[in-house]
Amino acid sequence: MDSVDYPYIPEKRSFIFVDKNNSFMMEAHTARQEYAGDSLFPVGVVLVKDGVVLAMAGNGFNKGKSVVHVCPRVVNDCPSGEGYELCDLHDSPGHAEAMLMQVAKQEGIDPAGGDVYLYGHWWCCKACWKIMIQNGIKNVYLLENAHEIFHRDRVYATTLQTSLKTVCLIGDFDAVFADVCRELGCVVYQESENKIPESDAVILNTDINDLSSFDYNKPIILVSKKESFVPNKLLNNSNVVYHIEYSSKEEVLRKLRNILKQL
Repeated sequence: MDSVDYPYIPEKRSFIFVDKNNSFMMEAHTARQEYAGDSLFPVGVVLVKDGVVLAMAGNGFNKGKSVVHVCPRVVNDCPSGEGYELCDLHDSPGHAEAMLMQVAKQEGIDPAGGDVYLYGHWWCCKACWKIMIQNGIKNVYLLENAHEIFHRDRVYATTLQTSLKTVCLIGDFDAVFADVCRELGCVVYQESENKIPESDAVILNTDINDLSSFDYNKPIILVSKKESFVPNKLLNNSNVVYHIEYSSKEEVLRKLRNILKQL
């Protein structure tokens, strides 16, 4: 894989490649499934020493699948390498390699002389290389052809697909909002149909008159015009996964589509 142009790699360092049937890479795949908190670009990693897996971790701060996360970079169509300030889930302290070193430390494991097996990505950033080198990691293993398998477009082709089956629109929405939901395979209910309890998510137009009693245990997408007033109680609702503030219909529809793909 010497022909791969890595965004960063330290001097005198290189990757070692193994196939998908390697037992430690399979453990890294398991770590990706169980520990990665970034559902859009999940990465799993294991620490191996003396032929034994000593620790496992995932990116997205090792949060697993317990938290619903909508990435603003995806919502805003940020090009690769841009917009990281919009989403702290991708900060380097939460990368899989950094979390692995943290897990090892918490469990009293000395990583020095161990190897790292990484599944879900094709390179390691500068901060992750630094912390692995500081902790005495000997070798970093990647999956063969990782640069192709885990290219962002290829990963997003599988992860940016909504799991929602039903969506309820609350408030005054043009028909095109329902059309966006249907394009992604969702059955659309209107508030008047009293289907909120059966819906997988709620899209709420904050221009409706009474928001005081609005409290549903569903993922909520807020939609409001820029500079319009939205009560703090609603903004701080733990079920709100994203608040779209828009100035044009094209903008809100594009962002809504990008949000629904992540749920």
